[in-house]
Amino acid sequence: MKDSRKWLIKFIIALSFTLFVVAGVIVFVDPYLHYHGPLSFISYRYSDERYINDGIARHYDYDTIIIGTSMCQNFKPSEWENLTGEKTIKLPVSGGDFMEMHNQLSRAIKYNPNIKTIIWGIDYDALVRPYDYHSYDAYPEYLYDNNPFNDVQYVLNMAVIYKGVLADLERTISGIPTETLDDYSAWERKGGLEYIMSNYDRLDISKEMKTCLSDEEKEMVLKNVTRNISDLADKNPNISFLLFYPPYGLIHWDRSNREGQTLRHFEAEQIATEELLKHDNIRLYNFFDNYELTCNLENYKDPEHYLASVNSWILEQLTNDTWLVTEDNYVERMNKTHEFYYNYDYDSIFNVGK
Repeated sequence: MKDSRKWLIKFIIALSFTLFVVAGVIVFVDPYLHYHGPLSFISYRYSDERYINDGIARHYDYDTIIIGTSMCQNFKPSEWENLTGEKTIKLPVSGGDFMEMHNQLSRAIKYNPNIKTIIWGIDYDALVRPYDYHSYDAYPEYLYDNNPFNDVQYVLNMAVIYKGVLADLERTISGIPTETLDDYSAWERKGGLEYIMSNYDRLDISKEMKTCLSDEEKEMVLKNVTRNISDLADKNPNISFLLFYPPYGLIHWDRSNREGQTLRHFEAEQIATEELLKHDNIRLYNFFDNYELTCNLENYKDPEHYLASVNSWILEQLTNDTWLVTEDNYVERMNKTHEFYYNYDYDSIFNVGK
């Protein structure tokens, strides 16, 4: 009995020591920057956006935040810094929803009350959703609060050891420097119809076009935009919000037409635009009537996602008024672009009937 008791005590001590070491290593390296910024002698591999974004917002020095879905992954903060002189970070959330981005921005503003500018890609196809829509379930909430007790899910997480600590140490030993925010979540692909079609199954027959939103859906769009975007702008009048609709490619509109969604999306755009234009610290940009951009299939790897060169171009446009939406021009611009994409001869792209 005594031997069993001794063995149990030794086992508990050994297990406690092992857990202490594991927790200490994770806290020291801190691959997701939960406790501190990147250490100068460790090379960090920035990945898993929803795990590291909050750490970047907590511990980096910045004046500007770039945020959005995968449409914003290829933005280079250094390019905005060169254009404006503002220190910049990006917080991409692939497949993210408006509430998720609202929450990330709200936390970042608490961490850094001196933010000057927020650049925010407002995905067109996310407008017709409830304001509290969640697109991602397995959220690491323990990284987004100040509760030290639930940090056990971080400091005793073997996935953090393998995917975070060991990956960073391997990178360090190999002499690979810490990933830059320009490279963080960025991707590079080739563009053109061949590549787009590898990500697009064209319907043979168009579905019946849904001509308008219901009253409930109109209210839903307005609430989505108000609660997640314009209310945040109102609460932070000293921050300039530079919003833009990501310029989806021509094939996106072919799919939208054939799925019967185009008119609904147009109506949602009008509701969102009219709400956003009410706020003095919001500047809204729309590039859909840059047909040289959207109709050039070489700019796109799939129906929506444009190449990195387009991200660079967008940042340049946010420094001038060329594509700015205003009370004076938004109705005319919307009417023209809606007519263009609704009536475009998409079959000619695919040589249908030739």
